[in-house]
Amino acid sequence: MNRLAPLLLLALAVPAVAGEGVDGDAGVLAADPVQAEELAPGVRLGGSWRLSSKDKGFGGVSALMARGGALTLLTDAGRLFDLEDGQPVRSRALPAACARPLGKKKADAEAMTLAPDGQGIRVSLERVNMVCAWNPDRPEAAVLNSVSAMAAWKRNRGAEAMASLPGKGTLIIGEGADSKDGQRPLLWYDGDPADPAAAMTPMRYQPPAGFKPGDAAFLPDGRLIVLNRQTKFGKHAASILTIHPAFAAEAGALVPGTVLARIVQSPLSANYEGLAVEPRAGGATIWLVSDDNFRGKEGTRLLRLDMAE
Repeated sequence: MNRLAPLLLLALAVPAVAGEGVDGDAGVLAADPVQAEELAPGVRLGGSWRLSSKDKGFGGVSALMARGGALTLLTDAGRLFDLEDGQPVRSRALPAACARPLGKKKADAEAMTLAPDGQGIRVSLERVNMVCAWNPDRPEAAVLNSVSAMAAWKRNRGAEAMASLPGKGTLIIGEGADSKDGQRPLLWYDGDPADPAAAMTPMRYQPPAGFKPGDAAFLPDGRLIVLNRQTKFGKHAASILTIHPAFAAEAGALVPGTVLARIVQSPLSANYEGLAVEPRAGGATIWLVSDDNFRGKEGTRLLRLDMAE
């Protein structure tokens, strides 16, 4: 998606496709660059856009996924929006099985990732702490799965981040702290969390002080990137990306990490809640998308960071 800037503008301006299309628009943000000291060496700002749409279902984006050269946005209300180079934006609802626990208007979808086999899609539903699984070619066969290890998580502090490492497994991070030091529960599944037979290793995640995990994604080499966010009342939203060594499952272990990027008191600051990583020659592209809580005042921001190997 190296040509995203002009092509995204084109995509959002193309007439709607019957039954699927979205009437929308986008603009390139004329924002100052992120301060150099806020980005780790080898990371640079690749671009920033503001997305909007006349579709009333657009907004409240809580998750982001990169697949096959396209980006898919998932809203908290359970609607999917596709962005593809040179193609119209498509809109569709989550499979009925995914939205069923809380009704059509409040799916409370918080995270989305490909299955470890790269074929299926997995979505976490926070308030019920369940995972919905389906194949894009057969959404009618979607299955809602209870995850016993998440059963005790608080309804509004549940499965907030989920990421799969191709061919290996999937991790899920809970939003709520369950210890005085602010550590969050991290579950590593040796395989697919939608598979009851997948072995699970309980681990720990420590976000930066005052922040909570919002999303996660793996780099091709197995390193983990976590989006941490801060949304205190009366203050501008702030985000910190942390990067963690190639993942190794160990019961009770605290996942170590360092800061990759800070977006704090910056013109680019927003309530970023979705994260996706896309491999590219010489490194990777990191995508962030913001949640406007369906208020629409600032629109939905899409931010691109380019990371060298």
